[in-house]
Amino acid sequence: MVVLWLAGPALAQPQLLLVGGHLPVCSSAAPKACAPDRVPEGGDGQPRYRVDADAIARVDGSGWLPHRQSQQAQIKRALTAIAAPEVDLDHDQLLAALRRHSAGSARAWEQLASFEQDRVLDGLQAGLAGETVALAASREPAVPAILGEFVAMARSAGGRQ
Repeated sequence: MVVLWLAGPALAQPQLLLVGGHLPVCSSAAPKACAPDRVPEGGDGQPRYRVDADAIARVDGSGWLPHRQSQQAQIKRALTAIAAPEVDLDHDQLLAALRRHSAGSARAWEQLASFEQDRVLDGLQAGLAGETVALAASREPAVPAILGEFVAMARSAGGRQ
């Protein structure tokens, strides 16, 4: 999905333009969309998580329901046990550590509702693993032209050249 925020003197108010669909763009996270032997180096674009004092404070203060204070305390204890300020974890590594360190708390992680798990993950997210895009290396030769035309139309609608 492509999202562009348009603002400029030609528009009375900013506008958001959403474009859906699947355009197979070559990137380090989508090597199947790349021409043979043209996959760029880079990360997979997946979230990375860091468990440090700031992240634990974000999770702890993220609006837990009053009747879930016990689960909040259990998750905070588990996060404190796995805190490693200079280490970024991928999703699987983080979940394995949370499960391992919440085992003594009656499997606190598994007892969270999905929205609570999402809130914990959001609080711990440290960024994405640097995906690299290579338009010209896309297997589909029309990709650079399609995206180029789209960007030109969006700039025109936004009053920028």
